[in-house]
Amino acid sequence: MFHKPILLSFILIFILSACYQTQVPNDSASKALFEMSDLLGATQTLTQSKGVIQGLESSKADISIETPEPSIENELVTTAVLPNVTGFLVYIRTNSNHGGNLWQIWLSNQANDQKTKIYQGTTEIQSVGISGDGSIIVASILNPATSSFDIFRMTTSGGLEQLSNQIGNETNVSISADASIIVWEIDNGAKRAPLICSYTLGACSNSILGNGYSQVEPSISSNKRYLSFVQKLSNGIDRVRVFDRLTTIYTNVYAQPNLSNPSVSDNGNLVLFGQTINTTQRIRIKDLQSGIVSTERNINAPGTLEHPYLTADGQYLTYGTQRPSGYIYPYSRELSSNQQRVVIGGAYDYLGMVWQKPQLTPNLIAAYSFEETSGSSVLDSSGNTNDGSFDTATRVSGKVGQALHMNNSRVDIPMSD
Repeated sequence: MFHKPILLSFILIFILSACYQTQVPNDSASKALFEMSDLLGATQTLTQSKGVIQGLESSKADISIETPEPSIENELVTTAVLPNVTGFLVYIRTNSNHGGNLWQIWLSNQANDQKTKIYQGTTEIQSVGISGDGSIIVASILNPATSSFDIFRMTTSGGLEQLSNQIGNETNVSISADASIIVWEIDNGAKRAPLICSYTLGACSNSILGNGYSQVEPSISSNKRYLSFVQKLSNGIDRVRVFDRLTTIYTNVYAQPNLSNPSVSDNGNLVLFGQTINTTQRIRIKDLQSGIVSTERNINAPGTLEHPYLTADGQYLTYGTQRPSGYIYPYSRELSSNQQRVVIGGAYDYLGMVWQKPQLTPNLIAAYSFEETSGSSVLDSSGNTNDGSFDTATRVSGKVGQALHMNNSRVDIPMSD
């Protein structure tokens, strides 16, 4: 058994209570420990095709160090490396707009600035996402076999598996820090909608978040509680919304024309999005507690704003913009100090950058969501591999996702330091 039985009991009691209630705990530690699952309502099982897809190439880790080009943006303090940063950046590198057909996925370790090539192919990559420990990457890649964008999952050690077989393009993929929830955009009849995949043991159990409007560019928060997206209203107005997967409550964030690429902090208070006004593209952040909308960056024509993204702690943002050379370079920026850096340079465009920071839950030993669909195992999503098992309990539907009905059963947890 654990050496810290009080903490373990708290975790188990708290998560098991999802069977009977949906109240949000008041303290932030409990919120961090609570493990969300799939949405209420009908789910469908997606048959997963594994292996390398014809026409796509999977590359094992191929470390390549490149020197960033100095920033030319004089209004910001530029530094070679932002201080005291952690986590991983994932981004797309391509020369397709400059006469080439190279498409790559690269990983940058923020602790040491080491950059690793994860994937290389000759077909377009639309978006990417990464787990908190940097070991799992998801991508929307143009599949020659279907002539449409499909969702793929890969690891840093090599290997490529297809997660989806929906009709039409599947785009704008993102992933939670523990890699258990993957979200992307699909055709839902005549509308576009976010599909939420609860990934367990090599398969997806899916729910579609849909209504009378197209809902596009979804992004899952690092702790998998919040889903942000753009709702395309019928009067030409875009509305940024946030869906709380625990309480099933929607929050309307901002409504104006030409909004894009929302992302949300783990506490649900800060929402970042892009906005185009005439010839100016803006990165904006709304504080949902104060209601204040701040403009963090203005990019004037002919510049290009490429995929702004807010980190889970709400302290950093990443984005891309076009340089005088015509190439799109990625930036990372600390909001409090206004320091920023060019992540990488060279004769390529760098697209779709996401910065996933590791989840910080002090003294977390184990976390169990009970989302397994069969068997007697309960999997630890904390990263500490403290998987357990049960004897006579039965799997049932809870208030949110799956749950265990104990019925005088018990869950056995392994020894841990």
